[in-house]
Amino acid sequence: MSDFNFRVAEHPVRYDLQADPQYIQVDERQPQPSNYLALSLVTIMFCCWPFGLCALIHSRKVSTRWESGDRSGAMHSSAAARGCSLAGIFISLLFVFAVVVVVIIKTADRTTRPHRV
Repeated sequence: MSDFNFRVAEHPVRYDLQADPQYIQVDERQPQPSNYLALSLVTIMFCCWPFGLCALIHSRKVSTRWESGDRSGAMHSSAAARGCSLAGIFISLLFVFAVVVVVIIKTADRTTRPHRV
């Protein structure tokens, strides 16, 4: 029995040659998708916490689904965690931008009015 290990496009591929030369078992190992745990925690602490909480829940599902063999579920949870985190960051930035615009408008409005004595 011979084992050959090759690395193709950063995905390890293992070829097991059994006693029967017609039987070849190919075991393709894909890297586990990112769980975006750090991004979800940053979103919870500094941005929109409801989206961060959703991202945290999905990021915790990635490892358990991957280890149980549910590769498509793990990839879906990874994408959902990333999407929720980015949505929370985007909404927070949009809110900060709106507040800055309102403050600038209010400040400009005060400076253009004549002062009453």
